[in-house]
Parts: sequence; structure tokens; C-alpha cells
Amino acid sequence: MIYWIIFLYILYRWICPPKIPHVLNVYFGVPGSGKTTFAAYLAKQMGKESRIIKWARKHPGKLSEKLLASKYFKRAVPVYSNVPITGAYQLDPQTDIGKVMIDNGKVIIDEAGIEYNNRNFKSFPPDAIYWYKYHRHYECSVDVFSQSYEDMDITLRRLAQNYFVVKKSLLPFFIVCTRIKRKVGIDDMTHQIIDKYYFALPILGSRWVFSPPLWKLFNSFSRKELPKKDWSSW
Repeated sequence: MIYWIIFLYILYRWICPPKIPHVLNVYFGVPGSGKTTFAAYLAKQMGKESRIIKWARKHPGKLSEKLLASKYFKRAVPVYSNVPITGAYQLDPQTDIGKVMIDNGKVIIDEAGIEYNNRNFKSFPPDAIYWYKYHRHYECSVDVFSQSYEDMDITLRRLAQNYFVVKKSLLPFFIVCTRIKRKVGIDDMTHQIIDKYYFALPILGSRWVFSPPLWKLFNSFSRKELPKKDWSSW
């Protein structure tokens, strides 16, 4: 009986992949851990949609119209990214977030420690703060990547519903993303109300991603070109 339940669940997920929730996730990882690879994976997932929707697009009719009008099946949505990922729209967080309409999609912010540095909190645009706080109203999911928990602005950290650590897996060519759970607790020393963090279960709270198919979607060495200088020798 249990095998039939597992089989039916897998079949259901194959036909109807889960819809992406409108949450703000924060991912941490040291340089070279695979953050951009995982960002490319998330962007690729946004291009997938339910096979029921694919069928309805190919077979016009009254039933197809009802299926296409339904909100219960996953659809492909646009991706806006400040890191070059094939198929994503080019995003400039400083000039776009909160200033132009971005809705019904996914926003990927890489190197948040540069875009929204914790030491430069006064430069966080009010329009951007508004958009991030109302991202669910704009029906957007947001994925923010940074090298450290402390280098990005506290505004984003407070808005985050989920935290994840990205690192290379022991399995060759795989990266693993492990969730960090948060709960409200009381500090034993100060007796103040604080947020407590802990890792989720190693298996249920982790996701393994095979990297090679994703490498072609981005350039790991993309950079901003700087002016040349004629150097003098000592």
C-alpha cells in the first residue's frame, strides 16, 4: 500500500509540479560554493510548468479554457536577475526595484553584500524597501545570495522567511543547499527575546543539485570592466 501511495505522489508531482511560494529566501555561501549555480537552477525551475497547462495550450477547447483560467497549476514565470543567467531579464537593483513594475515572477539578487551593504544602510532606497516588504502583493518570489550573513543589509535579513547555506557536496559535481530554521526563544544570559537558528534535518532539509547542465546558463567570471592604467615600475 505504501508503495502505491509513493508512486501516486510522484506521478502527481510529475503532472502538477508545486507552485513557487511568494517568499523571500536568503542564501549564504563562501566564494566558489555554487551560489550562482544554484541561482541558475532556481531560474531554470521558473521556466517549468504543469503538464496539464502544456496540454491545454496545445488542445484549444472549453476544457482547456477552464484549465488555463485556473490558479491551481504551475505556470512559467519571468525571472529578473542582476547576475547574467540565460533567459533571465537583466535587473539593476538600484534603478529597477521599487521604480518599475516587477510582478508575477522571480527576482534573483546576487552578491547582496555589494548591492545592499550592511555598512551602507542609509543608502537603501525607500522605494526598494517598500517593494521588498510588499513582494507578495506583487506576486513575486525573491532569492537573495550573499557570502556572509553579516555583510548584507538587515532589512533583507528581517524580511527573509527562509535561510539556506549553499556548499559543495561530497558527491562530485553536486552542490547541496541546506535550510536553516528559525524560531523565537529566550537568551539564557540576558533573558531577552531572540531569534534562534538551527539546521534542518540533513536529508529532509537539504536539496542536491547536479551542476554541469547549469554551467552553460551563466558565466562564473562575469565582471565589471574597469579603466586601464599605465603602471610605473618601482
